Amino acid sequence: MNRFTQNVFRLLVVLNTAVLAATYGTFWQIDRSQDFRRTMHKRFPYMLEAYYKYQEAGGYYGIRERDQMEWFSRKD
Repeated sequence: MNRFTQNVFRLLVVLNTAVLAATYGTFWQIDRSQDFRRTMHKRFPYMLEAYYKYQEAGGYYGIRERDQMEWFSRKD
């Protein structure tokens, strides 16, 4: 391989790793923090919907309902 091809390949590997790390970090925050899920509900509802569907597909039910009960009981 020539030098240009190697540099492009390295750049793609670094970018792919950065995107993977950011995705995992976001999932970890959504999974751990109900307040972060509320923020995601307000700003990016489609991402939170994907999280709920992913969890339900894995057999974890009731997260959406608990979040909604908590959010509606608060007066922000």
